Amino acid sequence: MTDARGTRLVALDAVRGIAALCVVIAHITATNAAVAAKGSPTTWPRLVTVLTPVHLLWDGPIAVTVFFVLSGFVLTLPFLRRSSGDHDPRIRWAGFYPKRLARLYLPAWAALLIAFGIMRVVASHPTVHGSAWLAHNSHRPTIHGLSHAALLVAGAGSIDGPLWSLGLEIVYSMLLPLFVLACLVRFIPEWAKWLLVIVAVTTAGAASSRSASLLCAFAFGALLASMHQRRYEAPREFPRSAFVTILVASLVGLNAGPVVNLAHLPHHLSGGVSRCLTILGATGAVFVVVSWTAASRVLSVRPLEWLGSRSFSLYLIHFPIVIGLSHLIDPTHLGLLIVIELTASLVAAELFCRLIERPSHELSKRIGRWASVQAAARLVAQPSSGSAR
Repeated sequence: MTDARGTRLVALDAVRGIAALCVVIAHITATNAAVAAKGSPTTWPRLVTVLTPVHLLWDGPIAVTVFFVLSGFVLTLPFLRRSSGDHDPRIRWAGFYPKRLARLYLPAWAALLIAFGIMRVVASHPTVHGSAWLAHNSHRPTIHGLSHAALLVAGAGSIDGPLWSLGLEIVYSMLLPLFVLACLVRFIPEWAKWLLVIVAVTTAGAASSRSASLLCAFAFGALLASMHQRRYEAPREFPRSAFVTILVASLVGLNAGPVVNLAHLPHHLSGGVSRCLTILGATGAVFVVVSWTAASRVLSVRPLEWLGSRSFSLYLIHFPIVIGLSHLIDPTHLGLLIVIELTASLVAAELFCRLIERPSHELSKRIGRWASVQAAARLVAQPSSGSAR
């Protein structure tokens, strides 16, 4: 793995791929009534998959939190770096917005159309097995629901459930200049910025606001990008023991929910503290990956590289596959369900990546370049227009 300017961090792709895999497994296990049931554990699937630290391997909300910290990091970092070919910042922003929107919307719309078709078939054959979660997501979608979901910022409904997170991605992308500006402001100490975001996410968690909490996760990623950039400009060596300590603390933070619940705190306080610790844990994990060479090397292996490069496609396309196959396979056979649905999701992700995501990504880059050229042309024309007067 390399960490040169302008070079993609392969290890971060691996983290994104692992997080996407966790989301898939979370949705597969959610179709099993024993796992999805609330209350005291009475079966081994719920005991293992919900109430032990092993649940981090398939805890969907925690995986999504990692996604948002990563997005805050990778979107902010390029705007904190000085490019040798950089001219007017307005040119960069003019290219960023259309490129980013096309990058998110084009594959999301394709995934929605595929999910719409699968759900229309699935709804014709209701299942008598599985969890209440499976029954809730096995509805017959309408054209109105599809058009509403296509906006993304208004939520994707149950057609392709995971797409709700893309709405927050879009909101953060639109607000990115504010986050970049906050990182560049020097008269506010860095510790004060971190403290402010910690207070904000704790308050959002106490108010049970998922959207506000996850926007704070983006902010943590942005602050981490700022710290990473300063460390790049003035390298400082961390001992291995420090990285190990941060990694262990991060894993504890990611598993904060069950631990905080044991303290029997008031509901709102418990929610705020656990949300804050979870996001701090995700931030610490990302910090270890981008800063510790040993961790980066472990993650920069070919299988994880493949998984990371298909993570977006896997995230977009797995949901209707899981719902559809859970109508054909009895979800009580959890082991068989995981093997078949996970394999099908990975195969579908490969096809989706080749046929839809990659072409749409290339198109988004061309759109971004065109917008940058147009912005540059307008800036060049401005002085001549002024002198003509």
